[in-house]
Amino acid sequence: MQPRESVPVRVCRLDDIVPDTGVCALVAGEQVAVFRIQEKIHAVGNRDPFSRANVLSRGIVGDLNGELVVASPVYKQHFSLLTGRCLEDGAVRIPVYAARVEEGFVVVEPRVEVATTCCYCGVGCGVLAKVEKKTEIVSVRGDPHHPRTAGTSARKAFLFTRPTLPSEGCTRRSATSGSPGTALWIL
Repeated sequence: MQPRESVPVRVCRLDDIVPDTGVCALVAGEQVAVFRIQEKIHAVGNRDPFSRANVLSRGIVGDLNGELVVASPVYKQHFSLLTGRCLEDGAVRIPVYAARVEEGFVVVEPRVEVATTCCYCGVGCGVLAKVEKKTEIVSVRGDPHHPRTAGTSARKAFLFTRPTLPSEGCTRRSATSGSPGTALWIL
């Protein structure tokens, strides 16, 4: 299946972001926290998964044990600006967006959604997988245009966490035991 097209978004001029701070931007309908660390740009999801508030663009950026992070202004968890991983709870992560500076403007790439079929239980549910960095599936939802399932999916389709595309393997959590396992995606 082919990913749905995404168009890079010019967020603002680089000079509009004060060094070592962040701003919030709307990119393809999603709030994105964009940080300027000296002359480099980093972009992550703005939603704090612990407080469920869109506040990460107001967090404090810094270095924690050699990792560039933003601290949530609510409960103070630290999220890597490179991987989105929460340093206090490795099972939690936030989306990471490709970002760059072009001709003095900050440009952020929206996440890509790929239409595919869940292979976990054999039902063949149509799902849309949100992909980051062209290799990581970060979320899955039912595909409303799938001829068989029309937006609904078996509950197992939503148990996948942090899968990757290159090896076509992904990690999932068992509905009964919560233990990690492996399954394949057909893309």
